[in-house]
Amino acid sequence: MDNILVGTTGWQHKCWQGAFYPDDLPEDWQLDYYSNLFHCILIQQSEWEKWGEEQIEEIAENLEGEAFYFSFQVKNHQGGGDSQLQLIKSIMGPLFHSVIVEDGVEEERVKFCKQLEIEISFKSKQAFMMQNDTNGWQFAANGFFFSGFPLIEYDISNENLAAQRELLQKLEQSLPEKTSGAIIYLVRPDKHLQQLKEFQILSELLGF
Repeated sequence: MDNILVGTTGWQHKCWQGAFYPDDLPEDWQLDYYSNLFHCILIQQSEWEKWGEEQIEEIAENLEGEAFYFSFQVKNHQGGGDSQLQLIKSIMGPLFHSVIVEDGVEEERVKFCKQLEIEISFKSKQAFMMQNDTNGWQFAANGFFFSGFPLIEYDISNENLAAQRELLQKLEQSLPEKTSGAIIYLVRPDKHLQQLKEFQILSELLGF
């Protein structure tokens, strides 16, 4: 991974048909089309928990060999999710890049995520730093603190172009020297498609 990647929360949004996806594009081809513009995606827990083995295999086959990254939202107190994440990792391999742990941190959940040999990020309402965090990275955006692997969720709905540029520049400046890059996931993509496109263009113009 190089520098800062921009992605969205999910790729299957009804309002994208005809606005982002061509009208005649089959649903099965949407992820391939998405990967032409974005190179990472965040999957909410309510979605990945429903994935069956056949669906996971289909996703993995469609993007096999591509420099594409999946991140998965992980919430605490969701018993049974660990075995599903293990299945996804075993099928998707290097496409499974990271998890973002929300709503506090449980030691056992963090330990399990580390065993998957993936990047781990944390999202909290309060400033938080994991023990033995080697890079010491932390960043604030939209009222949340993010730490661990440099990954943030960003709501651009009330942000003008100047604010977006400032966030990108601050994020780059915050990165530890030896980091492999960072990821920004734009939330509520079903509401702000045009702004998502403009933000992606802005990041490219700034050289990210």
